[in-house]
Amino acid sequence: MIRRTAFVLAILAATAVALPAAAQSTPSRGPFTVLLRSPETLLFMDHGSIRREGAIAHVSSFIALDEASLQANSQVAYMEMFNQFDCSAVKARTVSGTGYRRDGNVLGDTPGHQDWRSIDPTSPNGEMFDVACRTGRARGETLTGGNPTGVAASFRLSARGS
Repeated sequence: MIRRTAFVLAILAATAVALPAAAQSTPSRGPFTVLLRSPETLLFMDHGSIRREGAIAHVSSFIALDEASLQANSQVAYMEMFNQFDCSAVKARTVSGTGYRRDGNVLGDTPGHQDWRSIDPTSPNGEMFDVACRTGRARGETLTGGNPTGVAASFRLSARGS
């Protein structure tokens, strides 16, 4: 868990440093469900983003950071990852990511991976694969906040109180 959190924070830091800010906000979608929660990060998926093109499913997921991590990572409050799943081959890839400020404005974009990878069925990718390609039902709790900016803000408030 600690290695995964450190890896996520490294991605967020690289995104914030390498890319120019843009003046647009993330759209409101949802519902959102928890894929993974730690004291520093919340990984959640956006059910409203799911779409299929033949055997390929597209799903957005988000990583929200607690206040200390936000301050240490050039103001990246959360990051959206654009994931693809090959429903026939049971493979996944993250094709790109977008970093957002606390107010929901875009901080910058980063490329993902073009190579397809095997999916561990017990991982967050395994759950997103199941939802997008099989059952349509998530295993995690449903989040409140109305949009990714609100969910990230709620997470920072709850993390502060822990």
